[in-house]
Amino acid sequence: MGRDLITTFETELLDRHHFVTRAQAEAACFDFIEGFYNPRRRHSTLGMLSPAAGYSRSVRPRSG
Repeated sequence: MGRDLITTFETELLDRHHFVTRAQAEAACFDFIEGFYNPRRRHSTLGMLSPAAGYSRSVRPRSG
């Protein structure tokens, strides 16, 4: 899991941007992890659903 995050992080963020200040880099890292990676990444423990899809599925009313 950790290697997947690092690889995605490097290719999706670090390889595509140049940061002038450390603050810019920190903000971009936070935005990437909280805004892109966590809600969209599929998890095996959720049946290969993203956290958002897993949550939607868990709170959806069950029929029957």
